[in-house]
Formats: sequence, structure tokens, C-alpha cells
Amino acid sequence: MPNVFYSYKVTDKEAFFDVHELHHFKVLRLKIGDEIRFIDGNGSLFKGKIRKILSNMAIATIEESHRRHKEWKDRIILCLASSKWHRERLLIEKAIELGIDEIVEFESQYSVAHIRKFEKIDLLVRNAMKQSMNLFKPKIRLFSDFNDFIDWMRIQNDTKFVLLDPNGERINDTMIPKGDLGLIVGPEGGFSKQELEIFNSLNLQRVKLGDRILRFETAALTGVIIFSYLKGRM
Repeated sequence: MPNVFYSYKVTDKEAFFDVHELHHFKVLRLKIGDEIRFIDGNGSLFKGKIRKILSNMAIATIEESHRRHKEWKDRIILCLASSKWHRERLLIEKAIELGIDEIVEFESQYSVAHIRKFEKIDLLVRNAMKQSMNLFKPKIRLFSDFNDFIDWMRIQNDTKFVLLDPNGERINDTMIPKGDLGLIVGPEGGFSKQELEIFNSLNLQRVKLGDRILRFETAALTGVIIFSYLKGRM
């Protein structure tokens, strides 16, 4: 992992680091006065020097800052059914590398795992950002109740949702929605009949990626890559 850190709070002159980042300080044997690079998740890359190291946090002064602006306007939101952690972890890491704007996890009837704690996913996101030098931290939303996820979808008036479905329209023949796009990926076992009926009531666009049977994480990443390319984000 590149030696770049994540600051949970940045002021005009200082940056603050939590106990997780402090652990990496110790692993690298950093000390007061050492120069470090760090990000804030809002598009900035900083250089600074460690000013204080405490038992549960650290503080650095800011020497330089460089602001980056997103090169695209339309957002891509990845909506995924909770799955086995080793598959979900890989998916989230790669989605961060690809610059996903928001991650929404929901529990489906056929999900093989329950929703994780926010802190676990947030830490994974932070580490993936540092690894890939992604300066923009995606929003994270978790829904342990499928109906709460649907209620959230209903009020996203500026977002067009696309459901990855082996019975859907081939992606080659798909009209790419303008504006923000929400990509919905079901669990390994697919959605239940009741869940599909709810999606039908929302008139979602259904897209088929191809004739091969893809695993959960492969289908999701393929969808993210294709739509990112078609929207001019790659």
C-alpha cells in the first residue's frame, strides 16, 4: 500500500488521524517531524509533518495541498445485495479503484450474509482509496430491510436505476440512461419472486451482460466498467 494516509478531519492548518491510521504510523515507525502524504476523501491530496502522536490519534501540520475535481458529472451508484464477505470485499475494493460514487448495500431474501457493520465497510473503503490513490470517498448506505432500500430508491428522483438481469435486454441494445445511474446487483441465488414483482412495479431498466453465467462480484464489476466507459468516465 502506498504510504498515504486518510485524515478524518482537516482544518486550514492541521489534519487529524484516528487510531487505525495511527497503527500504520507505528508500523512504519513514523515519529514527530516526519513528512507524510494524506487524503481527506473530498478530492484533496496533502503533504504535511507529524506534529503530535497520542495514544488514540495523531495530528499533522499541512505544508501543501492539491485539489482535484471530478472529470465527470454523472454519478454511478452501486447497489449490491449482501453476500459472502470475501466476494463482497473484492467487489468493493475494485469498485473504489474504478471511482464508484456511492455504495448501497441491502439485504435480500436470498442473501447468504447479513449486513455488516458500517465501520467494517468504511475501513475497507478507506484502505482501497489509499491503495488506488482515489481522492474521493464514496458515500456508504446500508439497508438491513429490503423495503427500506426500496423506499430509498423511490425518492431518488434524479437517478435512473438499472437491474442486472440474465433475462433482460442485451447491453448492446441498451439505451444508456442520462444523469446519475444506480446499478442493482442481486445475490448469488437471485431475487425472490416478491422482490422481482416490486422491481417490476418501479419500471426498472433490465440489462443482460451476456450469455455466460457470472458470479456476483464479476457481474457487478463488469457492469460498473461497461457503464463507466459508456458514460465517458474511463
